[in-house]
Amino acid sequence: MIHTHTSGRFPAGFIFYTLFTFASMVCASTYSGGSGSADDPYRIATAEDLIALGQTPDDYDRCFVLTANIDLAAYTFTTAVIAEDIDSSISGYQGVSFAGFFDGGGQTISNLTINTLTDSDPANDGNSNLGLFGWIGTEGQVRNLTIENAAITCTSYYLGGLCGKNEGIIDHCHINVHISGGKIVGGLCGSNGGTIQYSHAIGSISGNQKVGGLVGENEGGRIDTCGVTGTVQGGDSSQYLGGLCGKCIYWGSPVRYSEIIDCFSQVSVTGGNNSDYLGGLCGSTISTISGCYATGSVTGGDSSEYLGGLCGENIGTIATCYAIGHVTGGEGSNCIGGLCGANQYEFNCGIDNCYASGQVSGGDNPGGLCGRNNARICNSFWDIESSGQGTSAGGYSKTTAELRRETTFVGWNNGAWTLDEDRDYPHLAWENKPGNMIDFVYPRSYAGDGVSRPFEIATASDLLSLSRRPEDWDKSVTLVGDIDMSGIEDFWPIGHFMGRLDGAGHAIRNLTIDGGLIGSFSHLGFIGRLASSGLIENIRMENVTIVSTDESHYLGGLCGFNNRGTIRYCSATGSIIGGDLSGSLGGLVGWNDGMRTYTAGNILNCSSAASITGGENSGLLGGLCGFNGGYISNCYATGSVTGGNDADYLGGVCGFNDWYSLIGPTATFFAPDGHIANCYSTGRISGGTDSEYLGGLCGCSNWPNYITNCFWDIQTSKQRYSYGGTGLMTEDMKRPSTFLNAGWDFRESDGDPADWHMSSNNYPRMVWEFESPFDSGDGTQTNPYRISTAAQLMAIGTDPYLLDRHYILTADIDMGASILGRAVIAPDTIGYSSSFEGAEFTGGFDGNGHRIINLTINPRLDNEPSNDDNSFLCLIGSVGIGGIVKNVILDHAEIGDNIYILYSKYCATLCGINQGTIQNCHATGRVNGGEGVGGLICDNRGGIVSNCSAAVTVKGTGSFGTGGLCSGSVRGVLTNCSATGSVTGGLNSRHVGGLCGVVILGSVENCYATGSVTCGNNSSYIGGLCGESFDDSRIQNCYSSGSVNVGQGSQNFGGLCGGDNGTISGCFWDMETSGQQTSAGGVGKTTAEMKMLSTFTNAGWDFVGENINGTEDMWRMCADGIDHPRLAWEFSQDGDLNCPDGVAMEDLVYLAGRWMAGMLETAGAADGNGDERVDLADFGIVASNWMRE
Repeated sequence: MIHTHTSGRFPAGFIFYTLFTFASMVCASTYSGGSGSADDPYRIATAEDLIALGQTPDDYDRCFVLTANIDLAAYTFTTAVIAEDIDSSISGYQGVSFAGFFDGGGQTISNLTINTLTDSDPANDGNSNLGLFGWIGTEGQVRNLTIENAAITCTSYYLGGLCGKNEGIIDHCHINVHISGGKIVGGLCGSNGGTIQYSHAIGSISGNQKVGGLVGENEGGRIDTCGVTGTVQGGDSSQYLGGLCGKCIYWGSPVRYSEIIDCFSQVSVTGGNNSDYLGGLCGSTISTISGCYATGSVTGGDSSEYLGGLCGENIGTIATCYAIGHVTGGEGSNCIGGLCGANQYEFNCGIDNCYASGQVSGGDNPGGLCGRNNARICNSFWDIESSGQGTSAGGYSKTTAELRRETTFVGWNNGAWTLDEDRDYPHLAWENKPGNMIDFVYPRSYAGDGVSRPFEIATASDLLSLSRRPEDWDKSVTLVGDIDMSGIEDFWPIGHFMGRLDGAGHAIRNLTIDGGLIGSFSHLGFIGRLASSGLIENIRMENVTIVSTDESHYLGGLCGFNNRGTIRYCSATGSIIGGDLSGSLGGLVGWNDGMRTYTAGNILNCSSAASITGGENSGLLGGLCGFNGGYISNCYATGSVTGGNDADYLGGVCGFNDWYSLIGPTATFFAPDGHIANCYSTGRISGGTDSEYLGGLCGCSNWPNYITNCFWDIQTSKQRYSYGGTGLMTEDMKRPSTFLNAGWDFRESDGDPADWHMSSNNYPRMVWEFESPFDSGDGTQTNPYRISTAAQLMAIGTDPYLLDRHYILTADIDMGASILGRAVIAPDTIGYSSSFEGAEFTGGFDGNGHRIINLTINPRLDNEPSNDDNSFLCLIGSVGIGGIVKNVILDHAEIGDNIYILYSKYCATLCGINQGTIQNCHATGRVNGGEGVGGLICDNRGGIVSNCSAAVTVKGTGSFGTGGLCSGSVRGVLTNCSATGSVTGGLNSRHVGGLCGVVILGSVENCYATGSVTCGNNSSYIGGLCGESFDDSRIQNCYSSGSVNVGQGSQNFGGLCGGDNGTISGCFWDMETSGQQTSAGGVGKTTAEMKMLSTFTNAGWDFVGENINGTEDMWRMCADGIDHPRLAWEFSQDGDLNCPDGVAMEDLVYLAGRWMAGMLETAGAADGNGDERVDLADFGIVASNWMRE
């Protein structure tokens, strides 16, 4: 609607007639000429032409050129002149957008007035999309136009001197305007979703939401090389006020990100009480601002938030910008900064290469550069003198002189800046100010190129150089030595690391970062912020101190904020200290970000022993990580976590474990974000009065089910509750089975590297923290750990990580007078039990022919009452599947107690349970126990035992299983073994044998026993070789000669075996020496017959010197009438390979005949060392015993 201005001399009828006639003339003619094509555009020369254009939507896709200045002083409009919204009562634009080409031709339109409040029609009050153009469509272009003295008054939205909304191109346009409106108000354009370039606005703009000197809202549009001068004002509770743009957002599908490039604002921005998001250039941005500056003041009333000299709130990227205006907040205001009120987090936002020099005052905790920082700030500064602020939530504090010196601006050598050194602050190159291009590069003190050869950091100076060279932060870096940072007080965090940093196991020691000293209270750590592409590994931060002021955020011993990067194999010790209202403090990482973009920050295989301290009203404090929205796996924390009064969310590993929501087509659902697996904590957790959400492991988790297989120590933490995890007593936290049963990986042999190790009576620790106590080796099969002392032997202990490694003895080991209370290797961890509850040995142990002497295990005498009822007493508690023990000699072993014999079960010299392979092992000594007692092994449970012997006195008082070699063999194999010690069972004993107490579903071949077997009254299943064989067991080519003695009421006893439900073949017992004429299996012979070779060869036994029964040469008897048969290896291990007895030419000839044999069948007795090969090692045995009789 148009109102003309008259003097009142003409009657209403005349005015109506004149307008009617004018409209008829417009319809009858075509503007002031032209055809509307690109080559012959319509000519707009008068106000009437302009109004006619607005009233002819059919021409909105044509071309126009302004051929004369136009004065619109005679008119007052209530809608846009062109492309008006024809029905403001309906939501959204109801009209035809301008899609043509409008060339201002360098001409001026002056005195445009739009006022919806002064006419007599109240319906006009809500008119929107107001300006010269209501809506410029995606195909529309307006160029080379100047608008002078424009005025718009309205309470509605989408208001701009040139257009209400632009989706096309505005180029080289300029306006001087006054606007008083409601929402989305801009001096040139209310909303921009297209391109505005090389344009300028001067004026005073007021509104209450999304108000800017040039554009109210930039919705996925581009503003390039534009400027604005004047004022922007909002009342109480106004939002998004900016000198150039009120709010800058992304828009559409696919998403279009807004850009503001190479622009300036010389606008003072003022908001009333409770006003939010005020900025000298932009109120709030979620997109990109680069190459811009703002000089105007920014003022908010009481209780205002997000006030910044350049931008009130940044959720995007601000790069290569500066602000010099004063920023002032009223009483109770927050987030006030010289450049940015708050640098928030969203994807990969940040502030790079910027500075601020304006005074900052008012409100609570203002910052010289930034009032609040949750994101990246790199290589940016503020003037500590002119701002009046000594601290900032990010950025570097500098004096005025320093900010006028080129060496301050490391990393600014990108051609964007100039500096008139010592006279002025830096300016953008496009300003063409006096000065030279900044091209300073901080000297690189370290070697390497960061690509083909990593940068090599060797000294504290190198580390300082790296911290000042942002251009190196996306490269590969490695430490080549430990670095001591003592005495360095002004170290700045490496702001935004995007590359790979490998500590190579080295330590950075005594690093201090003092937020108060360097003027920053956010993103403090050795690495301030780690990018999603960043990797930090193998670094130990030792005695690090991170301390900051009140309202400090994102503090960590290694990293302040992990923006979805990866941290692995790292540790921290020291202290992390924040003041009142501090948050996100962690021993290793302050904030570990989450999976909002389907990637997560990873903290893997790390530890922290740093103490965490927050002041009053602090929150998100964790021993490892303050806040977790990512993935934490195989980590632990032992440091204390302490909050002041009213502190919330404190946890041993994590203060808060997060989730996030996803909005689907029909509903909103929640998906897990933070995940913590296989972690534990032990540190004390404490808060002051009225503190809430304190947890032993985690203070609070919105998704507790995503904390899996985690534990905390109830006693040391003083916390019985946690959001997730399992609380245990200290004793249970030091028991390997706790973690093995939860699936923690202690084994190298399971196909992937182990994560954990666990030394005796300690909590688990990282494998990479393991310090080898052994002489040499790496524990692999080809390079086993070398053991030469008792301490090294005992170091294997209960550590599940060491229980699948490989070892070799390099010397005899005398255990001395030490009395142990449990097995040396792989002990049981429960105590008096029939089932083994410890971690099994599944590695390789090669005694290498050396002796372990005086091993003494007696829980009753070790001065530790908790061990009194321990079971599985032996060198190795349990050998698991895949474990190999060979060439071990145990001399003078003393196992168990003579008096309290009943209380220990499963006692033996070498092994409690065998599911692996034991070969060429031998023992002498004594074993006392209750059930399951054997001279060498307790229970051969599916294992293979070969070429072994026991000359051990065995005494068992339990009701089940006692044997000279083993208490029992279940599905196992015993071959080429002997037992010569006496075996004694108590009253009511069951299954007692000179070699084995019982055989179940197993086999015993080529074995013998010569020791006496004695049991008390009412015993059963007693035999010189085996107590009982049943369930398809097989005993073949074995004999016994020891006496068998039983008490009254005993039954099922015999010279060879007390009971047989299996198969016994080719076996004998000496009826005279045993005192037994009967047996459940086997053939009884006289002593003379037992000393005749034919007795055994006729039964198919394979002897040295005969080939009819085989070539393996298992047995040896050189002459009749001298002795019972012996196993051939008993002679060959001393070089005596062949008859007659003694080492002479016959043995050398035998060795030559089997030379280089590689199988048992062909090696025969020539294999002196039991490795199933005949080679130089066996020749050496013969040579070293040459001519021995």
